[in-house]
Amino acid sequence: AGTQVANAGANVLDDYEEGEHTATIGGGSIALHGGADVLSYTKIGRMVHLSGELQVSSASGTGTLTISLPFTVGTGNEASMRFTGTVKVRNIDMDDNTIDLVVFTYESQSVAYIYQNLDNTTELILDAGKISASDEITISITYFA
Repeated sequence: AGTQVANAGANVLDDYEEGEHTATIGGGSIALHGGADVLSYTKIGRMVHLSGELQVSSASGTGTLTISLPFTVGTGNEASMRFTGTVKVRNIDMDDNTIDLVVFTYESQSVAYIYQNLDNTTELILDAGKISASDEITISITYFA
């Protein structure tokens, strides 16, 4: 069995946590299936890895789609606290010319966004109006709290 020794040094591992985060999706009135609304996380020091699949049971409304995070993203200099991860969606109707999707978050945020990268143009944040019942969102992202 391990023994924890208190130490305030910056290079000492003194924070480890595994758990589950009951996610919420914002940007409209979106409900998740009770059996598919949990994301798993591991937090080691400031680093958080979050992954899992969410399944929508009902949805209406419009606005920026957000996925809640278990810990708020930290702050840093310039764009040093911006993170992308992988996302797979099922049944969601993407805009024309979408070439890929990423899950994205940045400093001081407690939510993640899904960005659609479009061919020969800019990116779009996924609108909650594109979400409907039976859609699925699987994400994996690592960020610093």
